[in-house]
Amino acid sequence: MKRIKFVEVRSELAAGTRGASLGVDAMKVASLDKASQFFTEYEAFRVADANEKLFEKNLFPWAKHIDGVYTVVERTQR
Repeated sequence: MKRIKFVEVRSELAAGTRGASLGVDAMKVASLDKASQFFTEYEAFRVADANEKLFEKNLFPWAKHIDGVYTVVERTQR
């Protein structure tokens, strides 16, 4: 039987909408409001984001902050 493991990525990079990184926490709060134990039953792994790139000069006009996106993807695949 396969085990479920949550991979939490709180990245704002390439999200399209600011605040997208709050999605994981919003789901957890909704779960608590429903008295669900869903998020306590499974292991979670938090991927370090690179949101600081949003405050740096973008070097890639056709792929905004792609260096930060690449970093997060690399961290996620580990």
